[in-house]
Amino acid sequence: MTEVMAALIWRGKRFLACRRPANKARALLWEFVGGKVEPGETRAQALIRECREELGITVAPKDVFMEVTHTYPDMQVHMTLMNAEIAQGEPQRLEHSELRWVTPGELDGMEFCPADEAILQRLQAEHPEPKEAFDPDCVGKVIREMQGPCACGRVHATTVRDIRIGKGLVHRVGEILQENGFAPRLLLVADRNTLAAAAGVQESLGGFQVETMLYPDLRVATMEEVEAVERRIAGQDMSVLSVGTGSLNDICRLACARQDKLLALFATAPSMDGFASYSAPIVQNGFKASWPAKSPEVILGDTEILARAPAALKSAGFGDMIAKYVALVDWQISALLTGEELCPRVAELTRRAVDDLTAMADRVTRNDEETAGQIFASLLLTGVGMSFMQNSRPASGSEHVVAHCLECKQLPEGIVPNLHGEDVGVCTLEMLTLYERLAALETIHARPDATDWQAVEAFYGPLWPEVDRLNRPAPVTDGIAPEQLQALWPQIRAIIRSVPGADACRLAMERAGCKCTCAQIGKPRELLDDCIRFSPYMRRRITLLRLLPMIEEAETR
Repeated sequence: MTEVMAALIWRGKRFLACRRPANKARALLWEFVGGKVEPGETRAQALIRECREELGITVAPKDVFMEVTHTYPDMQVHMTLMNAEIAQGEPQRLEHSELRWVTPGELDGMEFCPADEAILQRLQAEHPEPKEAFDPDCVGKVIREMQGPCACGRVHATTVRDIRIGKGLVHRVGEILQENGFAPRLLLVADRNTLAAAAGVQESLGGFQVETMLYPDLRVATMEEVEAVERRIAGQDMSVLSVGTGSLNDICRLACARQDKLLALFATAPSMDGFASYSAPIVQNGFKASWPAKSPEVILGDTEILARAPAALKSAGFGDMIAKYVALVDWQISALLTGEELCPRVAELTRRAVDDLTAMADRVTRNDEETAGQIFASLLLTGVGMSFMQNSRPASGSEHVVAHCLECKQLPEGIVPNLHGEDVGVCTLEMLTLYERLAALETIHARPDATDWQAVEAFYGPLWPEVDRLNRPAPVTDGIAPEQLQALWPQIRAIIRSVPGADACRLAMERAGCKCTCAQIGKPRELLDDCIRFSPYMRRRITLLRLLPMIEEAETR
């Protein structure tokens, strides 16, 4: 019989669960951190060693919580689970594919190793949690709590002042807009699909003089469409209601920012996270860039409509959300190397939102109103984070830029873009895989930025002038010394390992019905590889992907 020690580590009401890697027995099952007792070790010594090797932390073992015996096909184990406290360090994903702090009531959908079943039953019995009903005001409460001066030095503010999530809101849109002081004249922007999904919204606007811009199916937000909205509202006492998601909202956000008009968004699907965002990704002259815009004053989500949205749209929303793991890694690395502003509270808000949604992966495509409301709230929270920071850093990293690059390369060929979250989800898995390979390097040899600018120019072709402008007067890496990158590499590895790995995210995406490969999103492998290499130059922003030309080992990945 194999003697195994494991640690029950608490942080408030949550304990640490660890997901096994895909290449070991009981692949991707959850467990408590621990392992075999080696000859000559005491149980406490074994526990301390395992926690150091697997999590990079020092623990102080306490009392025994429970002992269990279980027979697996390949071994019989006697496991002792001890309560333990973290004495030093922060858990890192050194061997596991994912780490998650959970309460005993949040274990639905988490499949643990069979030996842990009796332990979980005891935890749930000793820590009962009554099921809480979904709070429609959960996002509003976060805004009210976080607005104002912050320890990060920024005064967080957002123009979002009324968020409603609930049943039957489609019949109250006009009433809610009047409560928020919207002008008597209203421009309704939608496409045929979104307006049909929001049946009843027009009838609710009886107190307004409504003008309509109706698109057949708007899939690309272009500057031409932004200007078209502007022409309708410029110099007029008008407000705007966008009915839909994605591109419709983006053109309205920028147009209303430029013309200083009130904006309301009525969501027809939980398909992306930008409802509360401050910026808008817009294509101009074939080049897609994020423009400073505005957050809407009002956001409405009718849970009946959100619940019956097509499954593909819901899965795309999940793909857009899971990208936040890469975005948070890139943001933290940039802050470490350059001192870029980073608010820990906003980063924590974003991380909690994506963790919560990841835990709901199995329920994403259900036609269930409460689940739809919860998913929509998680999507809104990341947008609130962007609104607080007045940029897209909390929610958009290298994975988004690769997706935008794919779109820019294929638009001239007349290829209609996929759903945004489909491409972003696949690019997220690509980035997590690449970042994990880099994190496996204990040390690196850094050098000055060795970008092949002739190759970059050749890749972008007619878009090169825009890209060239973003990389002048000096590359964004100009202030990062190779010695600095080498010295900070251990911290960078720890940042990478602070988020779930590619295997764990792929499994969650599959459960949420997402597309996970370049073949599934219809992109040639060669094109995706080229976009991974050249996309960083589309943004003047430090990401780990942008640092590859400074890392000699990256050439042999």
